[in-house]
Amino acid sequence: MLLVSLPVILFTTLLAQTQTDVVELKSEGCEIDELNFSIVENAAREIRSGNGFLIAIARLGDGDKASNLNQKRLSATKEYIVGRTGFPANKLILAEGEKASGNGRVEFYVGGVLTHVILPKPNLTLCTECCNPPDFTPRRKGKKKWS
Repeated sequence: MLLVSLPVILFTTLLAQTQTDVVELKSEGCEIDELNFSIVENAAREIRSGNGFLIAIARLGDGDKASNLNQKRLSATKEYIVGRTGFPANKLILAEGEKASGNGRVEFYVGGVLTHVILPKPNLTLCTECCNPPDFTPRRKGKKKWS
């Protein structure tokens, strides 16, 4: 009886290790958005020097009216993840997905597994610029940096 149960236990253990819970992160302004991006980047640290990619897929929601919101949300994602944390640009893949029912979102896949979803407010992008804008962005050169 023990020999029959052991494969079931091993299979269940392996299955549990491959499934992850998806963490929903709400966008509430610059400081929260920066914290959300840091959480995602921290989850993706294992793929920095190894195999795999961090994939971000932006999806408009029912309340989103501007067609360029996905591009703005993905731009903010790249700006923070690559520009602020030094995550390798060649390990980050950005894409637009089909419209989502309910809230718009940016989904993050670490090594092919959905791990995090950032939920921006309708018709708003994700904020990374008002508190501490980076120097590498040409449109922000000359603006005051807060410390």
